[in-house]
Amino acid sequence: IRLGDQIKDIWFRDIISKIPPVSTASYIIYTDGQMYYTKNGSTGMIEYSDTDASNVINYAVKKAKGVVFVRYGVYEVKKSINLGSGVKLVSEGAVLKAVGSDFNVIRITGSSDSPVTDIEVRNFEIDLNNLNNGTGVVVAWAKRVRIAELYIHDETNDSSRPGTGGIVVGAYGSKTNYMNYDIWVVNNYVKMRGVRSSPPIQVYDTQRYFEYGNVWWGSDPDVTQRADYIGVHQVGNIRDVIIRGNYFYRGHHNAMLFIDGSAKGLHSENVVIADNIFVEPEDDHIDPNYDSKFTIVGNIFIHGPASLGWITPEDNCEDFVITGNYFFGSGYIIIDSSRRITISGNVFYNTQRWRNYIGIRDSRDITITGNTMYMSLGMLVDGTSSNIVISGNRIAVPAYNDTPFAVGGSADRVLLMGNVIDVLDNTWCNIFEVQSSTVKNIYALWNLRGTSGRIQGPRLRTDLDPNINPATQNLVANVLENPFLEYPTAQTKNSGVATISAGSTRVTVRHGLRQTPSNILITPLGQPAGKLWVENITSTSFDIVTDTAPSSNLNVSWYAEV
Repeated sequence: IRLGDQIKDIWFRDIISKIPPVSTASYIIYTDGQMYYTKNGSTGMIEYSDTDASNVINYAVKKAKGVVFVRYGVYEVKKSINLGSGVKLVSEGAVLKAVGSDFNVIRITGSSDSPVTDIEVRNFEIDLNNLNNGTGVVVAWAKRVRIAELYIHDETNDSSRPGTGGIVVGAYGSKTNYMNYDIWVVNNYVKMRGVRSSPPIQVYDTQRYFEYGNVWWGSDPDVTQRADYIGVHQVGNIRDVIIRGNYFYRGHHNAMLFIDGSAKGLHSENVVIADNIFVEPEDDHIDPNYDSKFTIVGNIFIHGPASLGWITPEDNCEDFVITGNYFFGSGYIIIDSSRRITISGNVFYNTQRWRNYIGIRDSRDITITGNTMYMSLGMLVDGTSSNIVISGNRIAVPAYNDTPFAVGGSADRVLLMGNVIDVLDNTWCNIFEVQSSTVKNIYALWNLRGTSGRIQGPRLRTDLDPNINPATQNLVANVLENPFLEYPTAQTKNSGVATISAGSTRVTVRHGLRQTPSNILITPLGQPAGKLWVENITSTSFDIVTDTAPSSNLNVSWYAEV
């Protein structure tokens, strides 16, 4: 919460310096605290006054050609303010306080035959706390619209209210080809934390949509009382879109939800989602359905212990590039029934060992390459997936008995090549598991172990199902224990201190070298009871042995080199 408020303060200080000069206004709106007045910007004459601010503002925007400037103050609005073509409604931070029921505070709406064009609304606070069932700003059948520097909020705890929304562009489920064009939503702060709030931003049926620098604060999971769940950003049927540099916070459902394109006719394409921050929604961060041509790049995804989706393309999504993102905490990427997806150059980081993984199910033509992954569950390819390439990734698996790579179902044509696998904490782990007897054409080639001596299970495990016969299924596995090329952190020499416990005659030392040492030196750090020597030297360990058990613990210094 403090972070959100700090962002709002920064946002407010930034926009105050951008207030347009009053001299450019066709009309100037002001209040004395009781009445509201419209003054002609050219003649200086007061043309209209009323106790209802919406009447005064509507008078001005209907007659204006250009800028309508609203002086600082609180303006009680009891009906919609309707903006027509060519109007720029701006203020020096005026508050539009909605009072009443069933209206949208600012309406930018035309018709299919006569869309409104060239409209800007800028630098207002819109207070929805006293509004029953309405929205801050609605845009429909419009072209060339800019919504900028608004602070819209609903934080009421009144559960009897029907609820409010922040900004709505288009109409959910309309199945209109496109009703809006060239819409800019820039530098707004929308905080919909009321128990009956709708999403801060919804966008439908729009082509050429640009969204930048906004803060979208969704309804907190512990306060919302809506049965239909409320997210932060809901979209559908959008095309040629850039969503960049926004901050998505909380929400009782998805952070950014792409409506089911098959069921609602709201397929989206040509979408760039870049440089955003997504923080702790209650469900998936980005959830596309029946969408295509997405680039998701440079975003930060932060989640807690609950394992939810970071990005989940499903139901015939195609042509996605997911690159250069940072994923922190628990979560997963699931690709389901989709095709032509590339996941490259991302960082997956999980300090608490919460569940996280990448899953590919019933999908084809998938490439996962060049990622750095600190993951508890690694990658799973199953179902009818085919033409899968997993190459050049660095994978660290921290948890006991988890597997960096697993292939199951009836997967076909899977290549795992040139990956570096490291298992932390000396845990037991398979590098690669074949989990079904019906997989075929699976190739695991030239994958490197990060450090010797840490992977204690078999490098290839096919015994999970007694019917598996890798030879007949065209399985080729070659996970290198001692690669020709030395992994950068693999050691050629190491040293330490081992302890032979009282009453024992040996201790096993894990040397951590990249291969079996050729030279080992041991030095007792106390008076031994008998002779000391080394035996059972392998690529992972050696034993320090004595012929006489010490009466108390004996520390032995050791040095080993390859």
